[in-house]
Amino acid sequence: MPILVNLLGFFWCWLALILGAFHDLVVPALGLLGCWTALHLFYSRTRMADLRLIALACLIGPLVDAALLAGHWIEYAAHRADNPLAPLWLFGCWANFALTLNHSTAWMRGRPWMAALFGAVSGPVSYLAGAALGAIELAGPAWVPLLVLALGWAVVMPLLARFVVPRPMSQRVSGRTVS
Repeated sequence: MPILVNLLGFFWCWLALILGAFHDLVVPALGLLGCWTALHLFYSRTRMADLRLIALACLIGPLVDAALLAGHWIEYAAHRADNPLAPLWLFGCWANFALTLNHSTAWMRGRPWMAALFGAVSGPVSYLAGAALGAIELAGPAWVPLLVLALGWAVVMPLLARFVVPRPMSQRVSGRTVS
């Protein structure tokens, strides 16, 4: 899967899931994610590893979101207040993100500190963007949920990166990975 295609597919599905949550169109957004996942897996050279990462991301990623819910630091669109689990569209976001791990973010493999730093920065940025688009609301002061997100993602990313598969030899040139 070319890196640019992987990133574009991720971005458009992320945007559909976020806007779908805000506009109560979660089912069509999940349908789009299903189509993207099928297309991605069809062309992926790491199909089984991608499926394992989707399962793993959907198991451990939403724990961060559940912690934010339990702490009353965040509210999610299209989510009942009495439900302690992350909303379905957020599981979709984690599955969508998992599709990047063997592809556009594979550089984190074997670099746990880089993965932690990437998670500590990209997690809160993603949630801030989701808040700007109306899918989530951060409880004030906003730095508290952002700090919890940064810490959670800094733990989750190295865990996920441990399961990224090495690039096939056909994609390596002189010890460097190419797309």
